[in-house]
Amino acid sequence: MAYADYAYYVDTFRGNQLSEQEFASFAERAADWIDYLTDGKADGNGPYSEKIKKACCAIAEVVFVNETKGGGIVSASNDGYSKPKQPADGGAACLKRCPPVSVRHRTFVSRGGKMLGANRTITIFNRYIDADRKERWAGTVIKGVSWQYSHAAQTGKEGMQTSETCTIRIPVGADTQGKDFVSRRSFLQNQDGAWTASPRDKVVLGEVEGAPDDDILPTWLEKNCDAVITINAVSDNRGKLLPHIRIGGF
Repeated sequence: MAYADYAYYVDTFRGNQLSEQEFASFAERAADWIDYLTDGKADGNGPYSEKIKKACCAIAEVVFVNETKGGGIVSASNDGYSKPKQPADGGAACLKRCPPVSVRHRTFVSRGGKMLGANRTITIFNRYIDADRKERWAGTVIKGVSWQYSHAAQTGKEGMQTSETCTIRIPVGADTQGKDFVSRRSFLQNQDGAWTASPRDKVVLGEVEGAPDDDILPTWLEKNCDAVITINAVSDNRGKLLPHIRIGGF
């Protein structure tokens, strides 16, 4: 559902690039972007509702220009919205009317639906049980992913407590060494040519070589690798506006 209606677009945002019918379509697309960038936490009735409505109108215009008039790159970050390459028809002007909307992740979207900033390499290790009922790990190197790390500290009853989290986005076009992403159930049945992502699986920043494939792998990773993530959340967003697999971990 769009965060702004056509009356708001014309009377408050003072937009003039979209007809009522066009706005109905592109405002829905804009809402998808806002939900994606905020992990679904945008509140159209909350304290930032006015900024969200303006963001919805601005993004609707940019998507319209980008798709119908050959606009350039559209980017969104936690510093607000910007347009690195501006088309001659002034498609960036609508962005200037939109105050920055704070979002938690720094995500970049380019023309053609590619994720900018997805230039990291990871190795994901999937746990399974072999025919002998022994724990095994299958590793897959994936190139062209987004890796976003955060560190937080707060003071509580037990003193200073810290938390480290990581969000990894793997675009559909990432290099997965020819392997296909499958469900956990499918992977447990057949590991050949496949990879998956499930809670308790491990992700390492960079390409890992020489790792064992048995139950000592977690300990080996902690001793030999700097950035080791344990997965605790997975979202299959391949049907979204920007198709990708989203992994959360600590």
